Amino acid sequence: MNSLPAVTVIMNCHNSARYLREAIDSVYAQTFKDWEIVFWDNASTDESAAIAKSYDVKLRYFYSDVKVPLGKARNYALQKASGKYIAFLDCDDIWLPEKLAKQLSVMRDKPEAGFIYTNYFNFDVNKNSKTLFLSTPQPEGNVFASFLSFYPVGILTVMLSREHMDKLGKEPFDETLTWSEEYDVFMRMLYKTPAAYIHEPLALYRLHPQMSTVTMNMKSRMDEVCYVLNKLRQMLPDFDTTYAAGLKSVMKTVDYCYAMEHMSTGNMPAARKHLKPHLTNGKKYILRYAATYLPQWLWKILYSIYNKLIRITL
Repeated sequence: MNSLPAVTVIMNCHNSARYLREAIDSVYAQTFKDWEIVFWDNASTDESAAIAKSYDVKLRYFYSDVKVPLGKARNYALQKASGKYIAFLDCDDIWLPEKLAKQLSVMRDKPEAGFIYTNYFNFDVNKNSKTLFLSTPQPEGNVFASFLSFYPVGILTVMLSREHMDKLGKEPFDETLTWSEEYDVFMRMLYKTPAAYIHEPLALYRLHPQMSTVTMNMKSRMDEVCYVLNKLRQMLPDFDTTYAAGLKSVMKTVDYCYAMEHMSTGNMPAARKHLKPHLTNGKKYILRYAATYLPQWLWKILYSIYNKLIRITL
């Protein structure tokens, strides 16, 4: 009789007590029961440890005395995993009860697919509302080129084959990355590994003011995206020509984000430099470009209103 679990659920934590119990409970509520949680506590100082330790032996708790980048923390957790399949749940998100069961059913029906992702809900805590993230079915099979143009994956929805992931090496996550660590490893994996997709939403991605995508500096986030693209460029000598359309699409978004960061600090010439190549891509870019010529005092007022609207949305 095999004593190893079918699925290892990796939870990386740093001061995540606020929503942690709800996240862990959503794993325990799964209709598929053959799983373990590898819980890696990245030097938390709040009540996260006490909450995690209150569960039974299916949750294996590990603690790091020193906070490390998320990529490194994910590698630490992955090294403790014993499941044939790997899934990820961040400590502020929620799985719906059939998530693991439905993914495993697809995995067994499509053994060539070492990677499966699903639709999910954006769950707005301020409005207490949820909206479907993806309105249309997404690509399956060889998705690498498509994902360069539009990356539809939420890590909370991913299940992957440990066998396929191990082909990336003992430490697949880039240990210098904090925001794009999953984008980096999944894109490298999906260059060779077919994907499957479930359009049904099977998780809730919680939107709240403390989430890392809000608190992390936009420039740092875009720097990481560019770093990942350069890694792909080194891995694939024909990257710029073969995937020109996808690269153009992702750089459009990257340049827009860089421009907004420069505008927030008043560096309008730098913002214009990023926006100018994309003026044919719609009025969003044209309006931002025009705004770089506004008086600084007027732009500060408009930008303040913009930031308040974002906080209200979250």
